[in-house]
Amino acid sequence: MLRLVVLFVVLGHVSLVDRSNFKSCNDSGFCKRNRNTKPGESPYNVELSTVKSTSSSRVEADVINSKNGVALRLELVALEEGVLRMRLNEKESAVARFEPKEALLDTIKESDLHLENKDDSSFTVTFGKHRAIVRASPLVVEVYSNGQLVLVANARGLLRFEHYRPRGSS
Repeated sequence: MLRLVVLFVVLGHVSLVDRSNFKSCNDSGFCKRNRNTKPGESPYNVELSTVKSTSSSRVEADVINSKNGVALRLELVALEEGVLRMRLNEKESAVARFEPKEALLDTIKESDLHLENKDDSSFTVTFGKHRAIVRASPLVVEVYSNGQLVLVANARGLLRFEHYRPRGSS
């Protein structure tokens, strides 16, 4: 008998949840456009002819979305203690995106990043005892520490970047 009372009390509370307070995938344009993405269908390819070292701690390259032609800029920045910052942003946009300021800006120091190797399918950068291999087609970034693979970005080809579109455009 006690079990039935507890069951009814719990079910009563569960039914009190107001589902309108939660956003579903149908309420989000990004989710609706990308919900059926299959692994391995990444449209992002690095234009290897654009790879360049822009300072002693930065390497940049253009990335093209093969589905819509939107150009993005990949920026790799080496920070102290073996940290690699990777940013992907629109190369040219009518509207500047929000870029948060670093909370510890005075303590974050950049370190040397060297463009070591570039061939027809990838390029390699080194920073301290670490290296990153950026594969061009599709865009995949592999980070190695002391020769051991520690991170793969876009390993499954599910990367999606929502470029700026004015309201009302599809």
